[in-house]
Amino acid sequence: MNPIIESKPAVMLYFYNDGCQPCLALRPKIASLIRNEFPKIECSYIDAAQQPEFAAMYGVFSSPTIIFLFEGKE
Repeated sequence: MNPIIESKPAVMLYFYNDGCQPCLALRPKIASLIRNEFPKIECSYIDAAQQPEFAAMYGVFSSPTIIFLFEGKE
């Protein structure tokens, strides 16, 4: 398991692809929302094309995909 996921009580996984325009447009909005409204949530941004095994662990088949984990569980 990822050390960030293990060490934080709340984590947001944001799966994206570099060529994905909706991913690029949504990311700063999501980052701002989490930072301002939910500061205790740790954000982790994962390029699904660069880490396909990690994306597959969470059943990610398209981008963007956002998954929230609390105590390491969805």
